[in-house]
Amino acid sequence: MNCDSKTKLNKNSSNNNNRDYTDNMNSHKKVIGNKFTLYKNKLLGEGSFGKVYLGKVNDTNDIVAIKTEEPKHNYLCKESSICKFLTDKKEVPIGFSKYYWYGEDLDKHKYLVCEALGKSIQDLLTKCGGSFSLKTVIMVGFQILNRIEYLHQHGYIHRDIKPSNFLVGIGNKKNTIYLVDFGLSKEYCDKGGNHIEYVKNKSYVGTIRYMSINCHKGVETARRDDMFSLIYMLFFLYYGNLPWQGMNDADKKKRLKMIGNLKTEFNKDPSKYFQNPKVPNSFINILDYIRKMKFKQNIDYDKIREYLVEDMIAHKYNYDYEWDWSK
Repeated sequence: MNCDSKTKLNKNSSNNNNRDYTDNMNSHKKVIGNKFTLYKNKLLGEGSFGKVYLGKVNDTNDIVAIKTEEPKHNYLCKESSICKFLTDKKEVPIGFSKYYWYGEDLDKHKYLVCEALGKSIQDLLTKCGGSFSLKTVIMVGFQILNRIEYLHQHGYIHRDIKPSNFLVGIGNKKNTIYLVDFGLSKEYCDKGGNHIEYVKNKSYVGTIRYMSINCHKGVETARRDDMFSLIYMLFFLYYGNLPWQGMNDADKKKRLKMIGNLKTEFNKDPSKYFQNPKVPNSFINILDYIRKMKFKQNIDYDKIREYLVEDMIAHKYNYDYEWDWSK
């Protein structure tokens, strides 16, 4: 999608009678794109750059999520193009929210309409007391890995892998975990398959808690950095915390350096920081594999899956969708 030629709502359309620019008789509703209704009193979530509301497709009454963005930001256009690229097809890939529409109103407020989803893994973690059982973490880990692999196979890195960016489906998709929020994503290779080059002195991107040591060092992000975020996320889901949480020095550069130094030591031997319960073998093996990866190296996703399977077998777990939050 060309962001310079994005869909705009037509002020003079005889079909919408300016409904896109004024509230309906019900002040809690707003018609978007002449096809969707946004419920302003049904806030589903809120981030740094906008809010997500419940909505519906007017013709079918299908429930959707409508993500909004203020004019001063410009992340939603890129996110919409990635969503459309990934899901605007006959068979929507598993674990990616179906794209419906993207556009803006006269005031330059932007809207992205996608399939509605349920709670985030972060919300479910809170519901379960701040940590998950190893079984649930491994089951979540399989699906997260699958989503990242699919994204990488299609030429993108996410750059903000974290619990709040994974949501469960609703209805008969309640056992599917979705990857969302592609506002910070970027292509790591061109259409010819050529990998981006190694560059230093880059600004960090993503969420400090989960970003890789490479980001701390100002190195260009690549596929390996999504994998670092994955393993940090698994540690967080299992233990409920990470060793570098709470390091809130007022000097941001100093804080980034301190956390980066701690991550470097953690990557070498996480068992020094977590003894009870013992660090799962899968976590140690995955982290050891990832920390040795080179910038342009292809990821052996099957190897990572094998590590998770080994722990499933060792603990006699079944992948039965019996999540901690469903008990």
